[in-house]
Amino acid sequence: MFKVENADFIADKLAAELLPDQEYREVAKNAEEAIRRRLEATGAAGGGRIEFDVDWALHAQSGATWFLCCADNGDGMDRYTLERYMTTLAVEGAGANQSLQGNQGMGLKISGPTRHKEGLLIRSLRDGQGSMIQIGWDKRTRQYGAIPLGLNEQIVVPTPIEFFPDFIRTTGSGTVVTFLGNEPEETTLVPLGRPKSWLFKYLNRRFYRLDDHALETLVRQPAGDPEGWPHSSTEAAAMASWNFARVQGTGSVWDAAAGRDGGHHGTQTVAGDASAGIPRRRSTGGCSPLARAMTCRLAQRVAAALRRCTRTSSTTGGQGIRQTRTSRAWGSCSAKLASRSSSSRSVPRPHPTSRAHTCSWAVARYSRPTPGSCGRSSSGPPCRLRSVS
Repeated sequence: MFKVENADFIADKLAAELLPDQEYREVAKNAEEAIRRRLEATGAAGGGRIEFDVDWALHAQSGATWFLCCADNGDGMDRYTLERYMTTLAVEGAGANQSLQGNQGMGLKISGPTRHKEGLLIRSLRDGQGSMIQIGWDKRTRQYGAIPLGLNEQIVVPTPIEFFPDFIRTTGSGTVVTFLGNEPEETTLVPLGRPKSWLFKYLNRRFYRLDDHALETLVRQPAGDPEGWPHSSTEAAAMASWNFARVQGTGSVWDAAAGRDGGHHGTQTVAGDASAGIPRRRSTGGCSPLARAMTCRLAQRVAAALRRCTRTSSTTGGQGIRQTRTSRAWGSCSAKLASRSSSSRSVPRPHPTSRAHTCSWAVARYSRPTPGSCGRSSSGPPCRLRSVS
């Protein structure tokens, strides 16, 4: 086993490779997994809840800071589990699904403290006992890790059950993760320079599906100036402008749009072309007549551009239309290819070898390369591909 001399460098290195706002994705996934474990263990069919809200218990102590927290009524953690999971990198979680594609046991512990130097405050309730730990940048030791909260350097301390939201107390288990920011008393509900709806938009864009019959995800939508913000969950509930917005993910938005346009739901398959490096793709979701019509118009444009693209044959020197099975299929504008995801974003963008290659990316992407059609062939001069569009 390797020895680690500078764990902070590793944390900063991994954090530099993360996407913006990754910590909120990580905490949402942890909450979802905790809820599904509880539902599976109890046999319940629903009732799961994730709330991104103000940490009202912490706000009651400060009186002037609105910290953002993520609360869930999952299975919760006891004192020992909380300390182990929050202070150990790459630990296998309760779901026992650690893998490169699954839970790696590092996401929140890397993205949280490195982007919130004041730390994350984690409270968890299980079997009637509440526990709390804070992880972040310890200013005394100048290291990432658990920050002592109690006497005799205790890093995990008991927490009264009153410090948990009502829906967690009703369930009897759950976890609250509070983001403390980079400066003391920093308001993390709406970070400086961001719109008030930033988190709702981020979660909807980040997840394709985040809401089903088993659980719901809600985000508090603040409004107005901070001087008029509420100071308790009761006050917030009484203000119509401080409501919760339900996060469903991008997939639900497409489903709703398809329903409004009288479209259909289902799965559509695009065969692709293995010889051209175009993989097979499957699209699941709604496909409205409007989306099909727009895609048909795009297909006709591509087909027209393909007809105007000519190449010089490497053997005869004559001009010929560059056509393939893929381009002809687009030209026919079939309904199967008219779904919103019929094009593959994973196809690498071609890099022309000269300025003569002026065809658009969309045209080049749906054309299967032939000898002499892109760059120099092994037996003739470079092709002179041109587009008049």
